[in-house]
Amino acid sequence: ILRSRSTGAALQTDKDEAEAGIRFRVCAPTVATITVNGSYQGLLRGMGGGINNRGLMDVELILRDVDENSVVEKLLIRREEERGDSPLTTINSPVSSFFAFGEGEAGGGATIEVELEADKTYSAGLLLQTDASGSNALSDFRNGFRQAVLNAVSIKLVPNLTDSDGDGLFDVWETEGLKDCMGNTLVDLPAMGADPNIKDIYVEYDWLQGRQPSKATLE
Repeated sequence: ILRSRSTGAALQTDKDEAEAGIRFRVCAPTVATITVNGSYQGLLRGMGGGINNRGLMDVELILRDVDENSVVEKLLIRREEERGDSPLTTINSPVSSFFAFGEGEAGGGATIEVELEADKTYSAGLLLQTDASGSNALSDFRNGFRQAVLNAVSIKLVPNLTDSDGDGLFDVWETEGLKDCMGNTLVDLPAMGADPNIKDIYVEYDWLQGRQPSKATLE
């Protein structure tokens, strides 16, 4: 749950933000497809229709490089804004929305595809930003049940590695073994005769207790 509130004043702007998401680490160069869904409800107030008298809210998908403390990419999912009517009318506008996977205003919705570097930690999630500028302006996503909610984050990771023989096993796996982010070998493919230039097929077989097949059967 994300909560943020901004209150404007004459010739002044007030901004606030909240963020929620998950962290993940990649071991190899990776192409990531990241999608979020969620909802929000709040109240915006604008006065007089002027650009300096408005309540504004942005909900964005955000991807951060945790190690570098930097933003890798952001995507606007929703923007809500209230300016009021000219010349002096003040308008309070309740706003709410649910955004599912794949919906949004920015060219295809709340999904980004980005190349990630190896051996780095990232965070992906939802960013709520409120902005109120000018007399009597308000962007309230904090009081009562006003808030934004991150329902889910979907992260699909595909290693950006070479597979010379097209057998579904990356070359580095076949020459160095399949390893975790700490460098521990999980599957020692070279010891099993893997070759990055020859298609390999590996089969795992199991049996019930007392039903072990004979060597002749396996051969």
